[in-house]
Amino acid sequence: MDCLNHIPDNSNLSNVSDKMTMDSLKRYRYLRDEAAIKTIEAHAFRVSRLTELNDPFEWRVGCEGYDPELADQVIDSFVECASQDMGIICFSKEIKDPILWSHYTNIHRGMAFAVNSNLVPNLYEVDYDKPQIVIQIKHFLTMPESEQKKTIENLHKQKSPSWSFEQESRFVIELNLCKPSGGSYYWDKMQPNFITHAIIGFRSSINEQYLRRALDLNGFQHVEVLKAKRSLKNYEIELVPTTNSNPAV
Repeated sequence: MDCLNHIPDNSNLSNVSDKMTMDSLKRYRYLRDEAAIKTIEAHAFRVSRLTELNDPFEWRVGCEGYDPELADQVIDSFVECASQDMGIICFSKEIKDPILWSHYTNIHRGMAFAVNSNLVPNLYEVDYDKPQIVIQIKHFLTMPESEQKKTIENLHKQKSPSWSFEQESRFVIELNLCKPSGGSYYWDKMQPNFITHAIIGFRSSINEQYLRRALDLNGFQHVEVLKAKRSLKNYEIELVPTTNSNPAV
């Protein structure tokens, strides 16, 4: 067919996704368009509060030997108290899974930032294989504080197996180390070259030229711009360079 003669040769672009996922130091932060641009302009990632997280079991212990309704109130109070002092920034090891793009970039209408995980302090991998931590509340409340901390020390490091698709790495941070702004907190301690790539979702309204200019004007001249697209061979997202992909350095 004649029309096939006009298909551009993209063979030199096909391995960009593979190179990205093979880099064990890369982690990905998924955001909606407006949040991504704000991140660039503020030079900071917004910190999620514990009470805002989408997993209803986040930071919650199980309990037994206590009235269920009262136990729920006690655990709610614990999460609320912890949320006053700390928050998290979530990253993923995965960039090809369309589910992550659907969940966290407004159905592919957002962006992802690739970051160098070596430059994230105290980053740890979430464990999806451990059972929920269950305590006897009355007994727990009588424990010395050191023993209480030991009992729940891994509480924030594990989630249900049903969340394993996220392949999450998370950074827990004290809010007093963050910059408050508009009722939210922001981690503005990014080291140089922390963000390595800015990836535009295939339904994003962000213009490639606009993104390149925003990056260059805000100190991210080194960041490479890529575009996400649907694979024609499997159920994966592929990454390809854009006409404005190369850093302006």
